[in-house]
Amino acid sequence: MEKDLSISLFLFPHQDDEYFVSPFLHQEQLGAHCFFLTNGQGHGIPEVVRNNESRRMLQRLNVVNTQLHFLPSTLQVSDKDLSNSLSGVFEWIVSETKAYKVKKIFCPACEGGHPDHDAAYLLGLALSKTFGAKVYAYATYGGHGLPYPLFSAMHLSKDSSKSHMKLSFRKRFFYSILFLFYPSQWKTWLGLAPQTIFKFWTRNQISILNIEEPLCFNLSLYQNLYYEKRGLSTKDTFLKSTQSFRQNFDL
Repeated sequence: MEKDLSISLFLFPHQDDEYFVSPFLHQEQLGAHCFFLTNGQGHGIPEVVRNNESRRMLQRLNVVNTQLHFLPSTLQVSDKDLSNSLSGVFEWIVSETKAYKVKKIFCPACEGGHPDHDAAYLLGLALSKTFGAKVYAYATYGGHGLPYPLFSAMHLSKDSSKSHMKLSFRKRFFYSILFLFYPSQWKTWLGLAPQTIFKFWTRNQISILNIEEPLCFNLSLYQNLYYEKRGLSTKDTFLKSTQSFRQNFDL
């Protein structure tokens, strides 16, 4: 029998972003290949610590080490710097997946929450055009329509096309507490966990965006950026640093 070489790509800007799409990642299991797009270093936390935290969490979802792809030493992409490194990261992913048939791509939604998340969304669109794969976007966090410092986690636009997955109470509990695998990021999850736990426990399904053709980058979303309010980057800086990449893929 011929071996099935079809895979699904999961794009994670940081080592803990897999939490937000964990049910869909669990569903794909052996067909999932996870790409971590930055080295995770920040606030004095070593790269190896972040990588090992994600490894342990993903093992609970039956995703093994051979399905995990961390940045090689030739690519040192730091937190908040993915928008400046898209071409190199794109080439690395294409090289790592040349033996497979990519059918699905899961990437962060374009929310203006973190510049690396929006850069990963661009990367997902470019890879979708390259592989002819369906692209899905998962929600992380953003501050659209909210006064700073308020933000919303795991919130998808009501007007968007979505796919849904039913979750039993047991599964909702299981997925909701997976953030405990990231002790080095306790400050981040102190803010995020109350909302994400509430979303998991009060809904019997989780949703993901279906990114429809034509694939393009929606600049209208770039208003009142949460990461701009946090001082992580600016809209102009992001658009300038990604201009060449977007032009190359007509995004």
